[in-house]
Amino acid sequence: MGKKSTTMGFGDNKNPHEEKAKEPLKKLEGHRMAIREIAYSESFKILVSVGFDFKVMVWNPYWKDAIIKLDGHESPLVGVNCPKGLDCFITCDNKGVINVWNIKDYSCLQNFSVAGVN
Repeated sequence: MGKKSTTMGFGDNKNPHEEKAKEPLKKLEGHRMAIREIAYSESFKILVSVGFDFKVMVWNPYWKDAIIKLDGHESPLVGVNCPKGLDCFITCDNKGVINVWNIKDYSCLQNFSVAGVN
């Protein structure tokens, strides 16, 4: 199962809601390598980004810093989806590992592999 890492970037016990911008930010920084794909959950108003650094990052588009950085893949990520009407998002890496994440607490609900993917 994937591991959840600690939240990032709010520093010095500040309330993250105090740092909310009036409009969505145009630039979100946090991945160490290129981003492969971004998905948006209309229900939860969050962005989820995946990329070549094996990390899944969850963003509020009005905050400067990521809500959380998730570990759970051991190879570059190739896709992410936020299925409409479900309380989850799905990530996939280039070795065929698929993780289903709880969108409310960012825990990994399910992990499985697709056979035949290199």
